[in-house]
Amino acid sequence: MPGGRRSAAGQHSLVPRSRETYESTAASPDGNVRRGRAVVKVVNLFSALRRRTPMNDGRTYPLSKTDEQWREELAPAEYEVLRRAGTERPGVGEYTDTKTQGVYSCRACGTELFRSDTKFDSHCGWPSFYAPLAEDRVEYLEDHTMGSKRVEVRCAHCGSHLGHVFEGEGYDVPTDQRYCINSISLRLEPVPE
Repeated sequence: MPGGRRSAAGQHSLVPRSRETYESTAASPDGNVRRGRAVVKVVNLFSALRRRTPMNDGRTYPLSKTDEQWREELAPAEYEVLRRAGTERPGVGEYTDTKTQGVYSCRACGTELFRSDTKFDSHCGWPSFYAPLAEDRVEYLEDHTMGSKRVEVRCAHCGSHLGHVFEGEGYDVPTDQRYCINSISLRLEPVPE
């Protein structure tokens, strides 16, 4: 099947064909492959669990834009993470393993947020920092969307979702904190050599 994955006997595979159409394949125990198409409402599990986003929690920020303006300015994946508090898949972000020296800014508004000298290898699948550039650059919100208490990190200038901060994980960093930030929420400005 072009663009799809082969299924082992008894397993199913959904392959996106468009925003709402999926092609389903299932291999039966006798090895015959059954195919079918279904139109389904696409619901991301993490999106369904999310109750509060930068656009619907009533907070105001120095940079204020309509949802339509954000949609026009950001790519769909950027919009999903920055404005809907989504999460990019682990290990795929452009800055996860970057060692380039520079300043990381909010991809939505350009506010400088982190410096590369506070970035460290946490091997969690996302860029990790032990401190923001300055405490007034980020905002912290209690987040209960995944069934446990976490602390969401947002850009204090535009309210865009950046990721989460965790404490007490035992990393050898000065603050004992790990700012687990989505690469897609950031833009790196390298230091001139």
